[in-house]
Amino acid sequence: MRTRLQSKGILSAKRTIKHLAGKEKRLMTDVNHCISKAIVKFAVENDVSVIGLEDLTGIRMYTFKTCCRCHHISKNSINGLKFLCKACGFELNADLNDARNIEHRTRDYKIYLRVSWVSVNHRTDNMFD
Repeated sequence: MRTRLQSKGILSAKRTIKHLAGKEKRLMTDVNHCISKAIVKFAVENDVSVIGLEDLTGIRMYTFKTCCRCHHISKNSINGLKFLCKACGFELNADLNDARNIEHRTRDYKIYLRVSWVSVNHRTDNMFD
């Protein structure tokens, strides 16, 4: 529906798009609110004292331009729905390539946090020996 309205380009279509954007924003705010309430309810019911959240800002940077096989970054590697790496010739659906890059970065970030936490705790444990 949004695409059809955008192609018209008339004032009433722009108003409708703006109205739809407001609806989407309110819906996502409500969904996030319900999820956070469920997390807090789970924590209270299971006597959890700390709720940890991960900051994943910046995780999507260049994921759509990066080859998930060789990690080469190219500006014009996407043609429609097809991703074609200019360095290694790897070809894949663009969305799938993006998803794989996000998965790799998230996994690498979690490993980095785990290693950082272990090294920090290891240093503090040795300080008191």
